[in-house]
Amino acid sequence: MTTAKKKKASSSKKEKSTNDGAGYSSSPTQLLLRIFPFWVALIGIFMALYWKESNRQQSVSSLSFPEATSLSDPNVRVAKLLFLACRRTYCHPHLQVSKRSLRATERIPQGEKLFEIPRSMHLWDLDAYRDPYVRKHLFKASHKISGNRLSQEAFLAAYLALELHRAEENPSSFDAIRLAYFDSLPTYEEFLAYHPAVQDKDLMNELLGRSAAQGVLQGYRNMINAEWEAFSAASPHFENMIGQERYLRARLVVLSRVLHVGPPGPEEVMAASFIGQQLENQDLLLDELYSYQDLIGVNLTDASGGGCIALIPLADLFNHHPHNNVDFQYKKIQPNRSGRSFVVSAVHRDIEKLSEPMASYGTLSDAHLYGRYGFNNGDGSGPIQLSLAFHHDMMKLNMTNDQYNYLPDSGTTSKFRNYQKRGLIKYLMYDDGYDGCIPGPTTHPEEAELKRLKLEHLLRIANDYERWNMLVAPRAPDILPAVTSTIPSTFSIPQFEKDFSYLEPGVERLLETCRMISLINGDFNGRAVAVLKENLDNSNFIIGPNVSDALEFRSYMCVSRWFGTRMVTMELRGKLNAEFQRLATMNRNAFGTFNWTALQVKLGEMQASQAGSALIFQRVSERWEDKKVNAEVEYTAKDLACPEEYATFLYKDDESSSGFLYY
Repeated sequence: MTTAKKKKASSSKKEKSTNDGAGYSSSPTQLLLRIFPFWVALIGIFMALYWKESNRQQSVSSLSFPEATSLSDPNVRVAKLLFLACRRTYCHPHLQVSKRSLRATERIPQGEKLFEIPRSMHLWDLDAYRDPYVRKHLFKASHKISGNRLSQEAFLAAYLALELHRAEENPSSFDAIRLAYFDSLPTYEEFLAYHPAVQDKDLMNELLGRSAAQGVLQGYRNMINAEWEAFSAASPHFENMIGQERYLRARLVVLSRVLHVGPPGPEEVMAASFIGQQLENQDLLLDELYSYQDLIGVNLTDASGGGCIALIPLADLFNHHPHNNVDFQYKKIQPNRSGRSFVVSAVHRDIEKLSEPMASYGTLSDAHLYGRYGFNNGDGSGPIQLSLAFHHDMMKLNMTNDQYNYLPDSGTTSKFRNYQKRGLIKYLMYDDGYDGCIPGPTTHPEEAELKRLKLEHLLRIANDYERWNMLVAPRAPDILPAVTSTIPSTFSIPQFEKDFSYLEPGVERLLETCRMISLINGDFNGRAVAVLKENLDNSNFIIGPNVSDALEFRSYMCVSRWFGTRMVTMELRGKLNAEFQRLATMNRNAFGTFNWTALQVKLGEMQASQAGSALIFQRVSERWEDKKVNAEVEYTAKDLACPEEYATFLYKDDESSSGFLYY
């Protein structure tokens, strides 16, 4: 190509390039101006993502743990769980681990969400029933004494024990968060350090004496042992593979951490092949749930019955106080998406900086808090249980969800009836309202017949918990929780005031029992025998408060005698002040220790017994002042029981056994 042609071609290319640019300048400054908005947008997006990730890291930064720290430390194990879980789900940024619980690093306003825990992290009893091993080996388990099927908590504990064993054998089959949750749970050795259910029986007898708390604790121990026996009898393979210590650990985890989630929703539906029938989709879940009611007696469909129970990581880190500032809800988070999450929120008041958020486990007496969870707040905020059934063993134990009783679900048997009869007779051996004692049917046939009928009615209510037990109102009902459960909210020991309302409404149900015990032939206008005969088969029969003044007097004296007997059985006389001083010292140098907790429970019951006795006596003195001297015979109450031989006619056909209730 000639030089002239090359110049012409070059000129043509420059012209074309200029035309293609549509008039835009190709200078560097103008190019930068063109792309600057895009760079700003990209930087903005990057900063937003960085800010979001920084917040997430901040939310778990206080939960992180030093690599060199041993995972045998419970604090570190719990921190590891939160560190992993909070990368996957929502955690409030101002919470940190503190001695198996949580503490706020900044003030958290009321209404803010603390955790959002998806179903995938939970361990439900529904999961247990669906487990092939549980279905094959454990569904047939039943209690030896009563023949009753096992509870939801028992099945969840067995399933947890199996899952812990599987995680040890094959950890790669489990999600990292599930493994961290298993690691965070208290070990058997850690339970030994504080939970009374695994302590030496003689030690607990020494610490609690003959208190209601000791009876409640024995009920929990019997329940756990009975469950283990039932599962072992149903499956020797389960017995050999898991072992009693592992089951006990799992059972205490469930006992102290389980939460209610209500009836399962449609998102829990399983494949039709699981049930064995081809059904329409909307019927699958209900059919499955009804099958559990048929197979193992568990009702998961009724919200009033509680529905399902679950172990829920993170949510089980909150301690208890009646004045809680944390609440739980299992609900949908996004209306347009299926599935629900367990949401923990701040309620009632703000969570102050450096304070421990508190949940409420419900209205439980100090005795049940101690027997079930192994702790006591020690601030007088909880009600105190008094058991006045000191002559007979109750077959119904008032466990949560009625999960364990000695009495068969189908009703009583002659064995249980005879076992209780000998104790119930002792309540009838004072013959109040009569001039002297009633020797028996030979000399006093009508009086003896009334006593026999009263015994029949007492046998009918022998296991009605509220007819023999009462909750005494809290000594300090308005006290708020301490900043943290590791320090006392007050160093002083709460006490009862002289106010009869502490005993209401529970004392009315005790009075109803004492009205039956204190009935004499002249009551009901001389028709007492006929009235009791007519109502032998009436399970709802009560005498009621509309009775003669004399019967009401005798009923109050009966309750007063019960309180006095309780004080004697607890060996209170001369000991209350010494125990009070001992606890005052421990509040300062042994707060939260095992012995401190046991003494808190025992002393509260001692105080309640003394206060109850004094308040009942005060009520009698005020109401029946004119009956203190020269009272009519129907206004008399005996200090001592009548001779035992006067009641021998009531022991007819008694084949009672003893001692079969305790392990």
